Amino acid sequence: MKLTGGNKIELAEKIVDPAAVSDALILSDGQQTFATLQQDESTIHLTGKLVDDLRSRLLKDSIEMDLQRGLIQKVFINYYVWTDRSDGLRALVVMEDHSLHLLQQGDIVWSREDGLALIIDVTTSELPLEKECVSVA
Repeated sequence: MKLTGGNKIELAEKIVDPAAVSDALILSDGQQTFATLQQDESTIHLTGKLVDDLRSRLLKDSIEMDLQRGLIQKVFINYYVWTDRSDGLRALVVMEDHSLHLLQQGDIVWSREDGLALIIDVTTSELPLEKECVSVA
């Protein structure tokens, strides 16, 4: 949704799939950009837009990703300028399973998966265990 000059609300784009929106990022020329990531069956669609002109697109990429990672929880973007002066966006994505993925130019260029566990109960005992008529030693 966008608020136009005459206090009218205009629908800029409709998002139907599960999505995440990044915080705004200030570009070198003073404009602001943000990214939306929409996730359908096995693809993440990354779109970078200018805050002032929601119809413009700095970037539009599609990246294949497994469904087993869950939905996108958070996205952080990084803006850079190529040597030919074209714009680029990187997106660091946090998935539902807490894995991290760096997306750039339509590909996953870096991933991190940690095998974390939660300990819910601890039992300590002295070894060897001895019972009547039974010796474990």
